[in-house]
Amino acid sequence: MATILIVDDHILNRQFLTALLGFDHHELLVAIDGAEGLAIARAQRPALIITDILMPNMNGFEFIRRMRAEAGIADIPVIFYTSSYSTREAGKMARACGVRWVLRKPSAPDLILQTVHEALGMPAAEPGPASAP
Repeated sequence: MATILIVDDHILNRQFLTALLGFDHHELLVAIDGAEGLAIARAQRPALIITDILMPNMNGFEFIRRMRAEAGIADIPVIFYTSSYSTREAGKMARACGVRWVLRKPSAPDLILQTVHEALGMPAAEPGPASAP
């Protein structure tokens, strides 16, 4: 599948996303803030970035603003994953830096997978077969 960079300062959020997306067969990279995320994005060029907005050192908005200014990584699709901002506020910030997708914390696993697949240009996940009683 795809290589996805997860940028979040909270370990539980990183663990949740790595477990969920690992189960979906993606290769995962993790960073604890925007500064580390920018370094990893430059070195690894992931297919997708999922980032929190409110983080220490370099927040998600500044991280994406800087990323968009670098030719080699400017076109990587990004999903904002936040609990600190309302959907409206996060959407406004997303539009300001060219981010198309915003997920609120917490989001249902199916919604996260659907959004990741859409951002990667993949077909929607097929539901698994029903188990026999």
